[in-house]
Amino acid sequence: MHSAKMLRFFPAICLFFICSCQTAKKITTVPAGISSIKLIGQYEIPFAARFKNTAIGGLSGIDYDAKNNRYFFICDDRSDKNPARFYTARIYLKQTGIDSVVFTDMQFMLQPDGSVYPNNKQNKFLTPDPEAIRYNPVNNTLAWTSEGERILGPQDTVLENPSIIFMQPNGKFIDRYTLVDFLLTQGGGPKFGQFVRAVQGGTSVTEALRGTYGSDARTIATSYGSSVG
Repeated sequence: MHSAKMLRFFPAICLFFICSCQTAKKITTVPAGISSIKLIGQYEIPFAARFKNTAIGGLSGIDYDAKNNRYFFICDDRSDKNPARFYTARIYLKQTGIDSVVFTDMQFMLQPDGSVYPNNKQNKFLTPDPEAIRYNPVNNTLAWTSEGERILGPQDTVLENPSIIFMQPNGKFIDRYTLVDFLLTQGGGPKFGQFVRAVQGGTSVTEALRGTYGSDARTIATSYGSSVG
């Protein structure tokens, strides 16, 4: 009788033991970290350099696609010289530092209707202020951020929200991230500056605020796991 009961409970005991071991293994596993960072060097792109009939500067955010050994650079000239765009490039190294940077492609960031972004003379309410770009190797997509705009004048008022936009590698619009209320540009509030280092694929998004929040800025940012310099 007791033997039959033990046989019935044995699989459950084994299952509990296996699950417990797996849980313990997950807890004790320490992910690999970065012990140090070393400056490799710097590389200056010639002034007024051009690629695919566009002005390369100025460049802001950068990210790396390890599988294809390519870098993504976003241009932050607000569609002034050419429509809002990003570049891909390869960076070649040598023992003493960076040997060369070779641009391989250029794509315009497109609006939901497929058109390029205007400059502030064409449509100041839709002019982007590109700042950061991130690549997601899981689904081969990109995310980029725009600072938005806040102009309050007696005859000119422009309130454009900052944004996080997802796009395909060819620049085609996919979706837009919904921001929390305090990041939206308000008539009486600050313009949010470089506010996002977007990280896709289920990891974190670091938000940096600047503007006229004053003493409240650090409190608000800290509550969201960020810092204000």
